Amino acid sequence: MGDIGKGLRNLLEKIVYHIPGYAGYQKRERRRETDHLYRMYLVDKLRAIKRGFDEVSTKITDMGNLDLLKPVDRIYKKLEKITDKVRFADHGYKGFFDVVSVDFPELEKLYNFDLSLNQDIIALKEKVDILTKALDSDTLLPHLEGFMKSIDEFNEKIASRDECITGISGG
Repeated sequence: MGDIGKGLRNLLEKIVYHIPGYAGYQKRERRRETDHLYRMYLVDKLRAIKRGFDEVSTKITDMGNLDLLKPVDRIYKKLEKITDKVRFADHGYKGFFDVVSVDFPELEKLYNFDLSLNQDIIALKEKVDILTKALDSDTLLPHLEGFMKSIDEFNEKIASRDECITGISGG
């Protein structure tokens, strides 16, 4: 029975690949899935940053430094926002019937853009590590402000993702 199923599948694949445009469609679907998997990888890295910042936040609370609670809360919310933006970003390919179709050169630009996000996430992780080391110092507030600025810059970069495809500014 397994040989019959395998033979039938091979026959269907041969038939389907004779349909004009189907092979390209399959290739784009695989690229779309790859794009999604990569973004989920970035989301996992952002969640790890958030967990690291949770530890910083807990230590700040335990220290009783109430002046820092407001910036800590704002940072936490911004981390949530950028994580969701990456998680729910459009896939790197639009379907046949969508208004905006992404061609391969634009898709390549989008992949390069998404790869650069990884470097930005590494920089955010380094800032959390610095915050952890600065917990007992007087430089904690400037470090928090610097971390918040880096998150804002990352947020702006994510917002420009659509421009990478369309060339039209979203803001």
